[in-house]
Amino acid sequence: MTPSQRLSGPHCRIGTGFCQLEPGHQTARTVRTRWKRLVLIVILLALSFDATWGVRDAQPSSTLLVKGFSFSGNTAVSSEDLEVVTQPYVGRSLDLSGLEAAAEQVAAYYRRKGYTLANAYIPQQDIKFGVVTIAILEGRLGDISVTGHRHYSLDFIRGSFAEAMEEGVIRNVALERALLLLNDYPDLKVSAVLEPGRSTGSTNIVAQVEDRRPIHATLDYNNFGFNNISRNRFGAGVEVGNALFDGAVFNFNGIIGDHPDRLQFLIGGYALPLGVHGTKLVLGGSAGRFDVGAELAALQIRGRIKTYDISVTHPFIKTRFQSLLVDIGFSSKDNRLFVLGDLVGNDQVRMAKVGVNYDRLDLSGRSYVSFYGFQGLGEVLGAMDNHAALTTRQGADNRFTKGAVAAGRIQSLGHDVLLIVKGTGQITTGPLVVIEQMLLGGPDSVRGYQLGERFVDEGYTATAETRIPLLPSLLPATQGAIFIDHAAGRLRNPQPGEQASSSLTGAGVGIQTELPYYLLHLRCDVGFPLGPKPNGGTVAGDRSPIFYLQATARF
Repeated sequence: MTPSQRLSGPHCRIGTGFCQLEPGHQTARTVRTRWKRLVLIVILLALSFDATWGVRDAQPSSTLLVKGFSFSGNTAVSSEDLEVVTQPYVGRSLDLSGLEAAAEQVAAYYRRKGYTLANAYIPQQDIKFGVVTIAILEGRLGDISVTGHRHYSLDFIRGSFAEAMEEGVIRNVALERALLLLNDYPDLKVSAVLEPGRSTGSTNIVAQVEDRRPIHATLDYNNFGFNNISRNRFGAGVEVGNALFDGAVFNFNGIIGDHPDRLQFLIGGYALPLGVHGTKLVLGGSAGRFDVGAELAALQIRGRIKTYDISVTHPFIKTRFQSLLVDIGFSSKDNRLFVLGDLVGNDQVRMAKVGVNYDRLDLSGRSYVSFYGFQGLGEVLGAMDNHAALTTRQGADNRFTKGAVAAGRIQSLGHDVLLIVKGTGQITTGPLVVIEQMLLGGPDSVRGYQLGERFVDEGYTATAETRIPLLPSLLPATQGAIFIDHAAGRLRNPQPGEQASSSLTGAGVGIQTELPYYLLHLRCDVGFPLGPKPNGGTVAGDRSPIFYLQATARF
């Protein structure tokens, strides 16, 4: 064999200086190396594939198809109501911000319902079947504590928050109502501070009290009386809070005229809270006498009046901006009239009453209206007989139905100028005895005429008045007034000699102020009678103005 021939088979070539692999001719070691490389590549590809899918599984999806909501922590609002609130979000793909928007709608719904401390959020959870849970912190009531009270008891003040305690969740309407009812009591001022409670989501109420001893005296004077009885009248009174019971108020007033033998009157009242929701039992009574003097003194006209009243009142609405008070009760009135020593009239009225009083404040003023209905009860409870002959009005007895209304609006015109429009009215099914009639004329009816210029069974009064601030830097509570008054009415079944209908109109100016000393309030109105001519003229002549003076002080 020549040197160029292969010596060792197909593996090496002589003369090349090295061994070289040829296709199809591999050693066992080389095969193993290439298999190792192949296995390594497969393993790396597998690891890369598994790692990619592991990240995808660990990361949450950016959106979620919401199929419904469930709720936890709600006791004051039903889940059905909250499902309605969140319904617009059902069936949508939402991210976290979208879910939080749904929770905010739940919180907003709570706030609209008055639960201003409520909060809603998306808690950490495992979402199954597309149903997302919204957790709610309703603002549960923790403890109620009272500080600063001296003359009103702890139980009385704390008990006024009963509605809030009954609900278990703080609602601004219940809290506001409790504070307003408390602040209606004399010399009591209560505010509330909210503090975090011991448990999660609870809130404590701290009632901060400023009170004084609720005892006061009053003095007053006015010249609103009848000319032939006592035009000038003087009064004194006392008001006692917490009388016998917490929150009960007793008041007593006495009135005499500038001719004490002609006018004497006593008035008393007692208001007792019933429960803790603002309901009150109100008792009232009066007794008095009057003698007619001046040019009628020779007739020896004398009157004796006695009344009592019992009623229950309840504030169905009590907020900062509006109130609704219902008054249901019974009234008794006895009025005896003597002429020349003989009894000529003996009215004995027994009647049921129901009334509604509504008051509303807004950004530009205040509106109020009250409706009262009265029903005579016939001959029961010591009332006069049907068709009684000895009454102050012929044909009148205790079988009557009467309705009364009073309404007004106090409107701000800017710069502390006020426009006041108000009126009263009365209707009835038949003639009324004198003590139930409506009086036209006087300081709170038609100025320019004396009190009771006309007595009517049914009628109305209307007033328009503008009040303008005077000396605002010196006496900020001083107001000047320009007014016009009108009234009209009629008698039911007028008797011979009685005027069936009448009307009065007056106008004038006035001034009133309040001084800081002893809460002294002063009022002076000058009314001019525009028509018709006053009965018997005025103090200084047929058409001269009437001066109405009033002063009250509280100690």
